Amino acid sequence: MPWCFGDESNPYSDALLARLEAGEEALVPCLWPFEVTNALVFAKQRGRAVNEVRALAEPYRLTAYDAAYLELSMRADVPLATLDEALRRAVLAAGAKLLD
Repeated sequence: MPWCFGDESNPYSDALLARLEAGEEALVPCLWPFEVTNALVFAKQRGRAVNEVRALAEPYRLTAYDAAYLELSMRADVPLATLDEALRRAVLAAGAKLLD
């Protein structure tokens, strides 16, 4: 998950993310949700990422996971694809891009 934190990004993780964005699939074991949860727990303890997500979730009344999608879209400067109307309104209100 290094691409979730700008200061942990590296050429290997960036190349992997590019491959996933290009449509390659990745297989993960069933414990993957626990890996992600653990990364978020440690990020919160260190005052990282969760603050940005919360800063978007609160004013736009989003769930944490919708705010995480919005935060990633804004940080990566890529349009967000969603059919969720509340998230679409938040994207536009935040000045982010929607995928047409």
